Amino acid sequence: MVGGPLTDRAHRRGLSGPLRRPPARPRAPASGGQPPTQRGFVPVAKRWVVKRTFAWLACFRRLAVDYEYTPASHVCWLLLANTTMCLNRRIT
Repeated sequence: MVGGPLTDRAHRRGLSGPLRRPPARPRAPASGGQPPTQRGFVPVAKRWVVKRTFAWLACFRRLAVDYEYTPASHVCWLLLANTTMCLNRRIT
């Protein structure tokens, strides 16, 4: 070609809005409210309940990999899995 390669001129404009701003500085999370006299590891209350629930949900094959096309169908599978877990715990 005589005029050079056929390309988009967007690469010549420079960076746009979000890319021009400097990245946000990371912040350390707030302390857990542990008294300064207390030593050692103290687990956060109720965190184990959430972790246990996610561990149980990982046992459902359909939820292990994201097969769903829409978020609504994924929510339906989550509700079905949670209902199944509740019924299994209620029966035994």
